[in-house]
Amino acid sequence: MIACLTAERELGCLAGDTDIDTAAPTLVGTLHLLFAGRASAPPQNVAIHKVVTTFIVGSLRPLPRRDASAQVERRHPAQIDQDRRRSLTHLGLRE
Repeated sequence: MIACLTAERELGCLAGDTDIDTAAPTLVGTLHLLFAGRASAPPQNVAIHKVVTTFIVGSLRPLPRRDASAQVERRHPAQIDQDRRRSLTHLGLRE
């Protein structure tokens, strides 16, 4: 998990200041709690997807602030969507 999140951070999919050493066990622990102590069927994929996407959204690189004096790299919305899909696929969560 640490290697995966580190790779996502290096690709720019996660914010550069994401604390991977804290984020990885937090994500694993949260997912573990979804499964632990269940007498019934495992959680539905939608519950797992919700946990992971909530984490990812909270760790995404913030959008640059608009500043008339600074040149800001603009990414096409399709490219942003493609990057997010690639991240989810890498994590094995592609819908």
